[in-house]
Parts: sequence; C-alpha cells; structure tokens
Amino acid sequence: MRELFVFEHIPKTAGSTMHGVLWQLYRGKQVFLMTNPNRHRERIAVLEERLQEPDTRIKAIVAHTGFGFHERLPGTYQYRHFTFLRNPVDRVISHYHYQIQQKKLAPSTSLEAFVREDLSRSCNVQTAFLGGLEVQRLLDGITLTSELYTGALLEKAKAALAGFEAIGLTEHFDESLLLFAHVFGWPLMRLFYVRRRVGQRPTRPHYPEHVLKLIRQYNELDLELYHYGEALFEKQQAAWRPSPRLHVKTFQRLNRVFAHVYPLAYKARTWSKSD
Repeated sequence: MRELFVFEHIPKTAGSTMHGVLWQLYRGKQVFLMTNPNRHRERIAVLEERLQEPDTRIKAIVAHTGFGFHERLPGTYQYRHFTFLRNPVDRVISHYHYQIQQKKLAPSTSLEAFVREDLSRSCNVQTAFLGGLEVQRLLDGITLTSELYTGALLEKAKAALAGFEAIGLTEHFDESLLLFAHVFGWPLMRLFYVRRRVGQRPTRPHYPEHVLKLIRQYNELDLELYHYGEALFEKQQAAWRPSPRLHVKTFQRLNRVFAHVYPLAYKARTWSKSD
C-alpha cells in the first residue's frame, strides 16, 4: 500500500513554514495543496482524481480542510498524519493580526470584537479542526454555532490526535522537526527552513486581562486539547531522546546559516532565470 504524508495544517500554527520544509523534501508536484480559501470541495475532487492515476507523483498533502477529509479519498493509500498545535491564546492573537495585515479585517476592529464575531477563526479552532467540525463546515456547508463546541467534539479531537504518528508544538518548532525526521525517516539536511508568514504583533501583556479572559473562555476546549497534546509530544520526544540523530542546538546553529544563505541563493536563481 502506498503511503501519503498528510500535514493537517491548523491556521496560524507555523504551518506555512512547515509547508516550506515539505517543499524541500518532496518538491513541485509531489506536494498537493488544499489550502485555497473557498476551493476545498474543488481541490478535494482534483486530489481524488490525481490519486487514482497509476503514475501519480503526490507524496504529501498540505490541507486546511480539517481532519477527516482523507476518508473521502481512495482507501488504497496509507495516510500518515501529523500536525502542529499552538497555545490557543497566542494562536487567536496571531490570527487576529494576520487578518488585519492581509486586509481581511478592518484595522478598527478590536480583538474583543474579532473573538466574539468570528467563530471559525477565534473559537476552539484546533478542536474543531481535529474533531471533524471544520470538514463539515468546509465540505458539507454546515453553519457554526456555539452549541456545536461540546465535550464530545473535544473527545473526538483527542482521539484523532492520539492516532497521529507525530505531533509538533509551534513553541518547540525545531524539536518538532527533529521528531518528525525520526518518525518519518526524513533526511535531516533537507529540514532547514526560513520562517514564513510570521506577522508582527504586540505581546500578550499589551492586552487587558478581560480580553485575554474572553479568549480563554472562547477556547476552553482548545486549552484542554493543547495540554493533552503537550503530554503526547513529551511522550513522543522521550521515545527518541536517548539517541537523537542531531542535537537541537546544533540543528539551530546550522539553520541560522541556512536562513542567511537561502535568500542570496534564491536571488541568484531568479537572476539566472531572467538572463
């Protein structure tokens, strides 16, 4: 049975950077993107068709669609899932500023208004993504309401997460990459990266406590899921720590060199193509 790596890309959890790593690992047509806003049904139809081709080159999928979409794909593949989780308060604040930077949200919109009015981006997003609610929203057209965020949804998200071969934490990105390399057998020298779509935003202390409390209230399920994910991450880390193939600090030093050289190499390639 052929295997496919499925990166369950939860918004604002360093997924764009991880996508860059996958691009280095598998290149071009071997990475299939399902991250296009408002085109999830169209893209999953294209993906299903591509996977049925006997000579398909797809080896990895990057999807904003939510866990469970693979159940609508051919059952002739082994789908190997992984994802990143992020502290829910930081994730919401990051998403808020990203929406403003992308001019998808008026600059005059307060963080408090964003939290109250945009459930799909500010309310238990990680639980909805892993518990199957996001798939229902994007592929089946259900409307999100506060009543859908239940303890049962959290349990489904935990069960999904427990079944992933590896999970990462945004706050421990480098350690997560090395864990993925260990679990999936990825070559370490192709894991170096340049951070992508890292927005500028104030730090948490700039926000009134009542706003932070509101975010926590809207993300109670995500907070519990994140703590559950932290425990899983530590367990997965412990399984390979006795014999790590590369020390984290060594990897970080090498990656700083890569991050410095990469823009120069990219410009050189661009100039050569324009000649």
